[in-house]
Amino acid sequence: MDREYIGIIVNQFKQKSTLVNYLLTENYGLIKFSIYGISKKNSIYRAIIEPLNKISVTLSGNKKFIEAELLESNQEIRKSYKKIEFSLKILNFFNRFSNKTVDKSYCFYNLIERFLTSISNINNPPYNSLEISFYYYYIFCLGVGLPIYKNIEGNKYIKISLDDGAISNSERAFPLSVESYKILQKISISKFSNIDWEISPRCKLELKNFLREYIYNHFNQNII
Repeated sequence: MDREYIGIIVNQFKQKSTLVNYLLTENYGLIKFSIYGISKKNSIYRAIIEPLNKISVTLSGNKKFIEAELLESNQEIRKSYKKIEFSLKILNFFNRFSNKTVDKSYCFYNLIERFLTSISNINNPPYNSLEISFYYYYIFCLGVGLPIYKNIEGNKYIKISLDDGAISNSERAFPLSVESYKILQKISISKFSNIDWEISPRCKLELKNFLREYIYNHFNQNII
């Protein structure tokens, strides 16, 4: 039975004369489908089946492509090389870990959609803040919290679980600077639509290093 899927093209690659696509949907997770001959000049789908585009695609029961319709092209992103480069960087991050996201597709779909909408609507995006915010919300979608603690001296830190797969399980504290602590607090109560503040390169590096280690210790993957 034919079925219509609505989603965002998050990844694609060519395999000889076939274009393989990955569509992130709200209800069905990642949908993989292929189109033969799309590279031909007379193909009406060349401008529709592109990364960043939100589309409606009709597939047969065995996921054979039938037709597609463009719903949102994010033209404001495509007008800026820096916006395109940044958006594709975030999608690349998502794709490197996408096998973990299917069970909570609604959360990741909404995250990607809100991210693209924000990039489209902001004239001069605060790229550092948006990048760290995306990683933070991504971890939240994975169901992993980021509890912040204070020690006796009042210094802020986050506990990281260290599970080596054996019986033992321990934790270590990851210290945060005052700036990074305040930024995480702001991110936790913000949405992409109201992130209009930028963070320093030093703070971005500290938080990125922390999030890289945090994800690695929880999922044993280096993806940032």
